Amino acid sequence: MSESVPPKASILIVDDAPLNVRFLSEILSREEYDVQSAPDGVQALEMVQTFTPDLILLDIMMPGLSGYEVCERLKAAPRTHDIPVIFLSALNQELDKVRAFAVGGVDYISKPFQIKEVLARIETHLNLRRLQQRLEQNNAALQQEIVERACAEESLRHYAERLRVLHEIDQSIVAARSPETIAVAAVERIRQLIPCERVIVIAVTDTGNCKILAAESSAALTLEIDAQVYGELCASPTLRSGRPLGVSDLRELSDLTPLQQHMASENIRSYVSVPLLTHETLMGILHLESQQPATFDETHIDIAAEIAAVLAIAIHQAYLYELAQQEIAERKLVEEALRQQTTELEARNAELDAFAHTVAHDLKTPLTALVGFSDLLQRRYTQIPSEKLGDMLAVIAQNGRRMANIINELLLLASVRKMDEVPIFCLDMQKIVAAALERVGDLVKTSQARVIVPEIWPVAYGYAPWIEEVWVNYISNAIKYGGIPPRVELGGAMATSDTARFWVRDNGRGLTEEEQAHLFTAFTRLHQTSVEGHGLGLSIVQRIVTRLSGEVGVESAIGRGSEFYFTLPSTPPL
Repeated sequence: MSESVPPKASILIVDDAPLNVRFLSEILSREEYDVQSAPDGVQALEMVQTFTPDLILLDIMMPGLSGYEVCERLKAAPRTHDIPVIFLSALNQELDKVRAFAVGGVDYISKPFQIKEVLARIETHLNLRRLQQRLEQNNAALQQEIVERACAEESLRHYAERLRVLHEIDQSIVAARSPETIAVAAVERIRQLIPCERVIVIAVTDTGNCKILAAESSAALTLEIDAQVYGELCASPTLRSGRPLGVSDLRELSDLTPLQQHMASENIRSYVSVPLLTHETLMGILHLESQQPATFDETHIDIAAEIAAVLAIAIHQAYLYELAQQEIAERKLVEEALRQQTTELEARNAELDAFAHTVAHDLKTPLTALVGFSDLLQRRYTQIPSEKLGDMLAVIAQNGRRMANIINELLLLASVRKMDEVPIFCLDMQKIVAAALERVGDLVKTSQARVIVPEIWPVAYGYAPWIEEVWVNYISNAIKYGGIPPRVELGGAMATSDTARFWVRDNGRGLTEEEQAHLFTAFTRLHQTSVEGHGLGLSIVQRIVTRLSGEVGVESAIGRGSEFYFTLPSTPPL
């Protein structure tokens, strides 16, 4: 056999006849086979422990172990089980051949044999062996491919599920507005991708403290979480640098931090914390805990990092949105305050114009009379009869009182506007009405008015000096604009369970709807008549009652008189 040509196959000859071995070896070597030989079965079994032939030519009748026994042992060992064995024997009985095939032989050649037959059978069984090995290799490759494809399909399924859940998280986060709802949307689905007993999203405040945004857990772990326990994570340099932090098994650590001691008390074995970073700033932490050791692998950490990146951006945008909404609300408040101030300023300017007109008009008449009579007295008091002198002094006094009354009511109007806190007490309405009637006594007397006052009044709360002014204004107007002679009826009753209603009814001509619409307007006269009145009374009434949490109004019709009313709370303020 040429050294440069590799042997076609290796063959082991087991025979106790040296001549047979030499003869077969020479022939097979010329056919470019690698030939080894063994004189008995024991030595053959020893050889195959280090040398695995492609085919064995085995004699049956040998000292010690027979060929049958050798074949049985070869077929019983996994290393040599598949080596084809061809029996060579002088035994030519049918039972011998049957036994040879029964113990695992692939062929049986009787001695004396023909070399061409031996070569043909050897080549046939070597080809069968090669085909079998190739088939086994193909089957093994196919099995490996099936396993790899199954693994790939499983990985693809897991990846598709991962993408689906991540998409759901993204959609939920986009739909959410506040940091809390964003965190809740994330933790509800994280456990579908990462095996853990508890998920916590922690926010890092501007002061560096921890705040729990959301948490999700199995029944084994509580959701009542103390945020301060996780303060250790918020201060972690590892997380602040953007790297995840975790422990595969807490029981393997000899020195536990306070947080780790707390987790160990809840039978937590492993955990991982992933930072939520925006612009290299730690905004929060995605924290996962498991009661099993070594739960989180690189894939789980990658998934957590993906979710953390989305969470960080969404939470940062939510904070910006909240800040923008707060700025918008503050701006609206400022704009509303400015609008109210502008409206109030415009109203005050209009009121000031009306005030100037009213004061100029209503003070001018008594002032003209006062100045005129004073001037007359100064020039001719010695020539004026005593009775005329008394009348002139009475006119001067009357107009002086009118001017003083105008000034007092203007001061009262200003005090109602400026007083910050009004003392509220239960009102003695009978006493207040009596004081008001005493103040308008001259008017009642000169007009010969009949005033009807009830004996019982409902309970009401307010500020007595102001309520006295309300009664004075209502009674004065009822007498001035009432019938001839005036008939004025006062009264009061409960309007609701917490409101009392008071009124003054007159027998005047009544008011049109247009006239009613202009009542209670500052510095507007009730009637442009010659009777006394300076347009301040009803405006003062409205301001007083409004400050006391009540309402004013009028019910009137032409020819049926008018009823002016006001309401007050019947229960004390809280």
